[in-house]
Amino acid sequence: MRRVKKPASATNLLTQAILRHLSLFGYIVWRQNNGGVFDPSTGKFRRNPLHKRGVPDIIGFHSKTGKFICVEVKTGKDRLSPYQEQFLKEAADAGCIAIVAHDYHD
Repeated sequence: MRRVKKPASATNLLTQAILRHLSLFGYIVWRQNNGGVFDPSTGKFRRNPLHKRGVPDIIGFHSKTGKFICVEVKTGKDRLSPYQEQFLKEAADAGCIAIVAHDYHD
């Protein structure tokens, strides 16, 4: 049976565009998956207790300056969780670049 590819979501498309854009400007960046893992035995998603809550969708650093960057991608009606707000605040307070991107121009 052939698998039918799902169309990419707006969030995934925006994340990919931001990754490409940052790479063009000398950033080493990646998509940081921090979501839960589906456990078929329970039929639920379970969170890895070792993962830090609130880690943004994109993280990385500038290849020349070493400046850390983190970008939380939000589309549509998505809002920051308190954990995401806290992570971004702590990163910004430490001198990192901390961004919430609702669209490509953010």
